[in-house]
Amino acid sequence: AHCCYPIPGDEIIGFMSSGRGIVIHRDRCRNIVQYPKQPAKWIPVNWTRGVKGEFESEILVRTLDRVGLLAEVAGRISATHTNIEHVRVDREGDASALAFRLKVRDRRQLAQVVRSIRTIPGVVRVSRSAS
Repeated sequence: AHCCYPIPGDEIIGFMSSGRGIVIHRDRCRNIVQYPKQPAKWIPVNWTRGVKGEFESEILVRTLDRVGLLAEVAGRISATHTNIEHVRVDREGDASALAFRLKVRDRRQLAQVVRSIRTIPGVVRVSRSAS
């Protein structure tokens, strides 16, 4: 699901959607609140052992306003051999909110990205999109 971007290692649940088949959500996705309204459409699912591939995930980076900070964050992401699919920048006074949609293999790779970014001067907070 593009609302919560589940990746291998996440706890997940499936939703039977007409026209789309089974859509996989993180168990913390805001769309799970729909569960009581349509319990027959929600099905338990698990990741297959050894699942391979790249999966979209999104992180949010809160920063102070500093010249070159976006480039530095992008460079750290690239240094972990992670592709950036999309970037959104929202200015908030003397700070910025950066949203990066990434391609990762699993939670370990995503954690490596987050740890790398957290050490950059001017980065206030790094989190995974909560959805």
